[in-house]
Amino acid sequence: MLSQEMAAGGSIYNFIDPPQEPDVTAQRILECCERGSREIFSSVFDKLFTHACLTSMRLLNLSLPIMKLLGRRGHRRYLRGLTTRP
Repeated sequence: MLSQEMAAGGSIYNFIDPPQEPDVTAQRILECCERGSREIFSSVFDKLFTHACLTSMRLLNLSLPIMKLLGRRGHRRYLRGLTTRP
């Protein structure tokens, strides 16, 4: 899915964290349904940072270059993983 998205001009920000396996994604969806919540974050940091950026556009704008750098690094790692798969 990520390969197709990137070929269509997708966001490099999708690669800040490694892509999740489908079973992990399915488990998180079930957790949301069971808890009656709309979102589940990978970590407490992700949750706090997301909510901080939602309340402060300045924080978001300051962090975008760092997030882009992390996304590019994650994308390179992802592409290396594709070439080493059987």
